[in-house]
Amino acid sequence: MRNKKQIDVMADRAKYRCPPGLQELIDAVNEIDETSDEKWERIEKRNPFQAFDEKNLCKGIHQIAQLASLPPGNMREEYAKAVTGTEEEWDRFCQRLATKLWRKWPDLYAREWRWPLISFELVIEVDGKIGPHYHNMLNALWGIEAKRLKECRHCQQIFWASRIDMVACGNRCAGTLRAKTFRDKKKRDAEDARRRKKP
Repeated sequence: MRNKKQIDVMADRAKYRCPPGLQELIDAVNEIDETSDEKWERIEKRNPFQAFDEKNLCKGIHQIAQLASLPPGNMREEYAKAVTGTEEEWDRFCQRLATKLWRKWPDLYAREWRWPLISFELVIEVDGKIGPHYHNMLNALWGIEAKRLKECRHCQQIFWASRIDMVACGNRCAGTLRAKTFRDKKKRDAEDARRRKKP
């Protein structure tokens, strides 16, 4: 009797772990997003370039995650129009999705869509060499599978999906989404039943 080929489950799981350095970038983006408006006002007064860079980083990573979740073709073209459009256009686009997407600091003055552009400062380090001041974590993005960089459908935080079908960043958000899906289904079923009863 021939032996079945053994599958190394641990090696397969390791293949989809968050790449080194990427979690640091994800944490930085989520921290920027959680910054209060009052704190942003202080940062913008003290250092407008830092504020612009940080908002740009946060917005760019969210847009990449949003685009990666959409199928290529019409949906991405409609996203490109909506993301640079008015709040009403954005709401209409999001109504076609399972949930509303993150949209802070929209670029309403952009004439046309462009791929997310993330800028960073170059500084001369103590050793006299030139290096990126803040966003040297961006190197962690090169070559990753874009579909695994996701936006949580509940809290809108960025997370790395070790399983491609994940839609929430953790157990709490996943549970909340399941409960919401269950309630929505129950509500729809009740409405259908009422409609059927009407003569």
